Amino acid sequence: LDEYLSDDEYTKNGFEDVREILQDAFDECGLETFEPKINSDYKNTEGVADMPVTIMAPSKKKEFLIVEVIKPGYRLKSPSGSIIVRNAEVKIYGKYQNKKGEYIISC
Repeated sequence: LDEYLSDDEYTKNGFEDVREILQDAFDECGLETFEPKINSDYKNTEGVADMPVTIMAPSKKKEFLIVEVIKPGYRLKSPSGSIIVRNAEVKIYGKYQNKKGEYIISC
């Protein structure tokens, strides 16, 4: 929040008040944020958005692992479980390439 506002303390305090009110409302409704675990397998992780930011994997073992959570996800808790309202946005390692720039495909 600080990076988007000027040094005007009155404005900052107003936004902080709004954030607290919204957080209280989310808590009362059972809405919570979540973040997938770093180094978990993207393909088997629930609640991640399609089309992640992808960077080249440094090794075959790192392919499709989550490197960073860009934006957290949101889920609604209920007595019968939880419903994902918004998927988390993540950065992952893509396919590994050898030094010649060729993709290494294992069968």
